[in-house]
Amino acid sequence: MISLEDTIVAISSAVGGVRGIVRLSGPRAHEIAAAVTETQNSKLKTQNDERASALSTQHSVLFFTGPRSFTGEDVAEIHTTGAVPILRMIEEAAVNLGARRAGPGEFSARAFFHGKIDLTEAEGIAATIGASTQQELRAAATLRDGHLHRWVATMADRLANVLALVEAGIDFVEEEDVTFIEGAALGQAVAALIEEIDRLQSHAVRWERVGQVAKVVLTGRPNVGKSSLLNALSGASRALVSPVAGTTRDAIGLTVTWQGVTLELVDVAGIEEERTELQREMNAARRRAIMAADVVVLVGDDQTIDADWRDQAAALRELVGVAPMAVRNKSDLGSSGGLTVSALTGAGLPELRAAIVARLKTATGGGQGVEQITLNARHRTALSAARAALATAQSHALSLRQQPELVAADLRMALDGLGEISGTISPDDVLGRIFSRFCIGK
Repeated sequence: MISLEDTIVAISSAVGGVRGIVRLSGPRAHEIAAAVTETQNSKLKTQNDERASALSTQHSVLFFTGPRSFTGEDVAEIHTTGAVPILRMIEEAAVNLGARRAGPGEFSARAFFHGKIDLTEAEGIAATIGASTQQELRAAATLRDGHLHRWVATMADRLANVLALVEAGIDFVEEEDVTFIEGAALGQAVAALIEEIDRLQSHAVRWERVGQVAKVVLTGRPNVGKSSLLNALSGASRALVSPVAGTTRDAIGLTVTWQGVTLELVDVAGIEEERTELQREMNAARRRAIMAADVVVLVGDDQTIDADWRDQAAALRELVGVAPMAVRNKSDLGSSGGLTVSALTGAGLPELRAAIVARLKTATGGGQGVEQITLNARHRTALSAARAALATAQSHALSLRQQPELVAADLRMALDGLGEISGTISPDDVLGRIFSRFCIGK
């Protein structure tokens, strides 16, 4: 557990700079910084005269008074030469005067606990520090600048208002003529919240995929023409094609460039029941490929597009948090409706390529007109939990009068899921893992 009672100190500047910074935060930050330095004549002050002579150098001290500081506490920064030995001696002098050396991310953790930033913004700071490409820097900026924070706050406010109406109704459950919200209205309100979560998951950038070649996975039942479609889309005969179902056993990928967008097309084994060890391994490889995909294309034909096919789409949404692109293959055999293609004749392939590129630009941050938000695995897990709780509440909406407590419990679970994203509800071990990824001094 992070302590907030003492004063911490750390070198907060990167190695190799001309100037360096030693930062303190806590109740004695100003006192210790003043004791370490002689602000009147800008000379380093230590209790060791020899070191004081050796370290005499120009420096300045900046004082920030809490709560109007980054951490929300009293903060002091000693700006001096970037020589590491000097910075370490300043840090040591502060420790000798009662400060404690800060752990990784402890300054940002204090900012979080004092309400200066939420957990998503803290993750954005860590991601900015660790960014090695421009794409990673842009993705980190969406977290650091509070885009996800604002979305969660708005959603939590809307959900809390709905929950308040449901809980108010519980107090008057015996009064037949008193209704704060009807079941139908509740169902509509919850459906709108679910729609917002789905929209975010469809448009958000997946942090794990930032800077990588986009991946598009073709999946579906055996013998719907996935391998033929892969060959037709890429213009190469990479995948074996056979009228016998189950020809594809492992993921097959190749790289193409459409409309200036480079992507990897992946054909995976068809969805089958796990009757043998080989089928279990095939399904496991398929799930791994789908989990790593930016876009999932669910391929079917007139023989497979039925209730089972819709169940596949629902299972894919649950697995990756985003609805797959639904495509009817074999239009030369009479398929109609929706996005239809024929791998044999080439009909509909330009439209499918354009649709995939458009979906990729949205999924990888290239879309326009929407405030771009980055989601990492922790965010997506919490969003999925919130969505599942809302879906349960929606299923109970019409019986609101009979079981309002159940609906209220579902809504509270959804609110908790949103709270886990921003950090208003997060176990200590989760907080510890997040802040431990920071550098010392941040």
